[in-house]
Amino acid sequence: MDFLKTKNRAFSKLASEVNDAVTSWVVEDSSKFPTTYPFHITCEDEIVECTNNNTGTNTLTVIRAQEGTTGAYHAAAKRVELRITAEMISELQDAINNITAETHQMQKFTGNGSTVQFNLTYAFKDNSLLVFLSGILKEKDVDYTEAGNKLSITFATAPANGRKIEVRYVKESS
Repeated sequence: MDFLKTKNRAFSKLASEVNDAVTSWVVEDSSKFPTTYPFHITCEDEIVECTNNNTGTNTLTVIRAQEGTTGAYHAAAKRVELRITAEMISELQDAINNITAETHQMQKFTGNGSTVQFNLTYAFKDNSLLVFLSGILKEKDVDYTEAGNKLSITFATAPANGRKIEVRYVKESS
């Protein structure tokens, strides 16, 4: 996934007015904006997507009326800014959700006083396993061991009947 580009303190002012359809915006100093694309900028209540930044001519090529905003007239000297927008936040949330869903696993078991081995759905990456017994983090090679195939754990002593076991891990790539 490619994210919208960002840059700290990226702002300028329109060098001339733009109507509600102009897609080339000349600004006082476009070097303050990223030179990779796309990125979103705002002018008054309109959000536009910048697809090119010609720093030689201070011209930003834009797609108007993004993120539910409306193309509008903007007078010369109006401030143009690269701000965090709702779409940027949504992109991050989607990426985090995808990472969590694809790689991070959590499995829950309940002790019965006799079972010591608990099988996992997926193999885990080295050094990613966290084992909790009744909410207390357990110590590898003291309280439990990991199977060589990375698909199970074995407790040194069977967890008591009704004790909650939670195993968190990063799924190994296939």
